[in-house]
Amino acid sequence: MAGIPQYKNGQFKHKCGAALLTNQWIITAAHCVKDIAPSNLMVRIGEYHVLNSNEPHPHVDRRIRKVVTHKRFDKFTYEYDIALLQVHGDSLKYKPNIIPVCL
Repeated sequence: MAGIPQYKNGQFKHKCGAALLTNQWIITAAHCVKDIAPSNLMVRIGEYHVLNSNEPHPHVDRRIRKVVTHKRFDKFTYEYDIALLQVHGDSLKYKPNIIPVCL
């Protein structure tokens, strides 16, 4: 599980959930990221408990380089409600708390 915070009013706030597909790509719902600039999105991966800063494995925050929404996504019916996010920077390193989903 991953979280997608969005930058608004001077800070990042949680917007939607997501999942790690590969060490560079995140999958989420298109309605969460459609028409939002990649620079206003981030992904938080590997956090188990948001109120515990003393977890055995630290989470990773990454900015987003690219947002790809399904070209047939319909914001009224939510058909094709899927999007991919490419993380900015180096590939993510897999750890016990950061592993891709099994499809």
